Amino acid sequence: GELDDFIMQCYIWGQRRRFLTKEMAAQIAKHAMKLKRCDKKYEYLLRECHKMFSTKELLAALCSLYIRDGRIDKTAASFYAKGVEFELKLNNLYEYYMMATTEQKKKLLPEQVLLYFLYHDTLTSAQKVFLYKNIICYGDSKSEIYGKYIEKIEEYTVDCLLKRRIGPEYAFLYDHVLCPQIFTKEMAEAMADIMFQRKISCSDVRIKEVDISYTQLKEQRRIPFKKQQTYAPIYSPSATVTLVDEVGNLYRNTVAYKVEKLIDEKKYLEVCRLHVKNHAGLLLYLCGKKPENLKITEENEPLYRQIPDTEGFTEDYRHDVILKLLEYYQTNGTKEVVPASWFALNG
Repeated sequence: GELDDFIMQCYIWGQRRRFLTKEMAAQIAKHAMKLKRCDKKYEYLLRECHKMFSTKELLAALCSLYIRDGRIDKTAASFYAKGVEFELKLNNLYEYYMMATTEQKKKLLPEQVLLYFLYHDTLTSAQKVFLYKNIICYGDSKSEIYGKYIEKIEEYTVDCLLKRRIGPEYAFLYDHVLCPQIFTKEMAEAMADIMFQRKISCSDVRIKEVDISYTQLKEQRRIPFKKQQTYAPIYSPSATVTLVDEVGNLYRNTVAYKVEKLIDEKKYLEVCRLHVKNHAGLLLYLCGKKPENLKITEENEPLYRQIPDTEGFTEDYRHDVILKLLEYYQTNGTKEVVPASWFALNG
């Protein structure tokens, strides 16, 4: 079991006077491997012994101590890195190495880490994105390991898209992995749902929610902030953004906030127009004129024609669009069949 306090004190006394032998250090390492949690005295002794003897046993004992304690700080990270370098066979070493290396080293992760994760699917979503981003940024696209990963990365990216995941890291993957040519109808529908999501951040700690509304849409979206930021759909410059504080006060243009674009929607517009019909947000983006500036042309008529039968638009906007369409058909002598649904009374 554990070494008792007296023996630990003797070891510390011996270490400070340089009396410790390699055999004693091995004993300490052996006992440390049985600890349930990180013990400060053991940690101190192991680190000092490691400076003196730097054996694999001492390194393994230190790494496993930090892993059991869930440590991902700089100190732990440096030992995990050594552990990986020496290819220690320790449970969770690679996972913890990945977590602790969150400060993106501007280089490719070691090959044994990449190989390990090819065959061990143990990473959380955030760690996976970190790993894949590292490979895309720093990997050699001609190397064998890159070839093995790229299919995994593509599969994962498509899966994230279909689950409509959003955030800077996911946006990075979409941007670097997906090309519109491979899009299916399902992928295009998912992209239409997320490509207008913007990151909204506000440093004022009183702000708890953001309210997004459009004159053309029925629904107001009230979205909570998490750690002073959130993601919200901004389809057109006519969006009204209102910040809401903890007691429900509303702020329009009186409290500063930042809006960041994550996905360049222009890259996906064509494929979305091709596959996605009756999507209120996409139509608002494409036809985002205020009702008073609404002008139907040969080019935009197919888009405006979808609006009357699309869920989510206000009755007023719907009527404005129907009137403009009828006017357009009349002026151009178009023999368009107008759907009966346009004239059905709602409610």
